[in-house]
Amino acid sequence: MDEVSLQGLEFTLEYHFRDLQLLDQSLCHRSFVNENPGMGLRDNELLEFLGDAVLELAIRSLLMSSFPMAKEGELTKIKSSLVNEASLAMLARDLNLGKYLKLGRGEELTHGREKDSLLADCFEAVSGAVYQDGR
Repeated sequence: MDEVSLQGLEFTLEYHFRDLQLLDQSLCHRSFVNENPGMGLRDNELLEFLGDAVLELAIRSLLMSSFPMAKEGELTKIKSSLVNEASLAMLARDLNLGKYLKLGRGEELTHGREKDSLLADCFEAVSGAVYQDGR
């Protein structure tokens, strides 16, 4: 993805990356990497793994602060209703992440940019990239 497009996404995210490669990697689905082996690309799966943990920690912390008298089970139910594939996909749509996703031909043909699973995974990967870049 060109730097201008990534800068547009940075503007949308309201975050400026020190390492723009992390943002680029967060948008790179494994289908694209597999179809472009000579480009030396890395897919977004490790950043997705990290982003899942980052979101988990952030949401749990916010819930504990917001509901200091709540029981653990109550907070778990609230967290589950907030952090799931559908809600993360909705956030990804709000950020227009589908526009920036790098997908292989098969995913393009099956409308991968609109799939909740791919959008949620991308949101997690971008979250992981922001965390990694900011540490």
